[in-house]
Amino acid sequence: MVKKTHNIKIQVEDRKKPGAPVYASFMDSLSGMVYMCEGSYPWAMKSVSEGCLGLTGYPTSALVEDRKVSFRGLIIPDDKNYVNEKIRFAIKQGSPFEVVYRLRDINGNEKWVLEKGKGVYSVTGELESIEGFVTDEGCGS
Repeated sequence: MVKKTHNIKIQVEDRKKPGAPVYASFMDSLSGMVYMCEGSYPWAMKSVSEGCLGLTGYPTSALVEDRKVSFRGLIIPDDKNYVNEKIRFAIKQGSPFEVVYRLRDINGNEKWVLEKGKGVYSVTGELESIEGFVTDEGCGS
């Protein structure tokens, strides 16, 4: 059974584990991380694709609900305010956002990434979550 929830996340019933949600295979084959996070700051991750491993070095289990590490905590401190303000401004305007910044992966390497996303709103206009995609820009450090 395929059920579309939100704009990005697609859940499929796994025949080996009845009822267990999994990402569609194309999500996990993307070169980067598809995510859905809480609508309120600090935007804890609700779900992330397997692409987070290649991007950050952390498995999904470490990033979901900020169990071991906060994705936002990986952002280089000098870039954090800029990133937060870009996202907040776009969300306030009801617009998609696009921001390039640096993050530090599990091995301490600095990477330039591009994040694109948008707010997901309830029928009453309340921000419920943010969905997006983060990919390695390969701009060098």
